[in-house]
Amino acid sequence: MNFPYLTNTVIDGEAERLRFEALQARARDVPVDLDAIVYDHLCEKDSLIIDDEAELPDEEGEEVLGKTLMRAGRILINRRLKEPRDVGRYRFTVAHEIGHWRLHRPRVLASAEQLGCSPRFPAPT
Repeated sequence: MNFPYLTNTVIDGEAERLRFEALQARARDVPVDLDAIVYDHLCEKDSLIIDDEAELPDEEGEEVLGKTLMRAGRILINRRLKEPRDVGRYRFTVAHEIGHWRLHRPRVLASAEQLGCSPRFPAPT
């Protein structure tokens, strides 16, 4: 599936909306509570399932660190990233996959509906 090009302004705006929805915080200098965004907000609001113990196989010789499965309502994170030395990479990968979830999910679910597939999860409001 091809996705439209999104400007930094669009991406930043969506990130700011998510931060405000989840944390009621707008200031960029407030530390991001990633667990609150994921578990207290997205898992509740979108019925998202995060699996950070996934064994993700390499694709085309490249290690896969994360994967977003829109229609299944899941984000998979490579279990290797749970090692203490990889905490920064873990947080980045979770945040990156959340970006896919928020920015691309509406389009994926709409496309599935157009093809006559019933999305497992309703399109975001």
